[in-house]
Amino acid sequence: MSNLMKLKNKPNFVAFPNGASDQEILDAESLLSLKFSSDFKEYTKEFGAVSFEGHELTGVVKSKRLNVVENTLAKRKTNNKFPLNYYVIENLGIDGLSILQDENGYVYLYSNENSIKKVASSLEEYFNDLE
Repeated sequence: MSNLMKLKNKPNFVAFPNGASDQEILDAESLLSLKFSSDFKEYTKEFGAVSFEGHELTGVVKSKRLNVVENTLAKRKTNNKFPLNYYVIENLGIDGLSILQDENGYVYLYSNENSIKKVASSLEEYFNDLE
């Protein structure tokens, strides 16, 4: 297991009791017609989804609010210019801002005005930057 386990050290860390299965991950990828990065797959297998210190990160879980498929499809529905090769890992809930990831693992800040800015090279780097 990579350094994603350090997530457990975040203040007020909460994870879903069961991580996602390989089949659940494949099904989610199929519904979105994309591939998740290897670190996102590892994260959601271990934790499902997590929250800590005001951050709620999506995953492959039953909860619609934290489900990566539900969040990504909602963005696609409300914005026909949403990039189809990205998925939502965090809905910031401020001015339509979201954190996205691509299958290569890069993490981006996205606005509803279709601005996209790389903020991290991996999920681990993004998590480490969060307080």
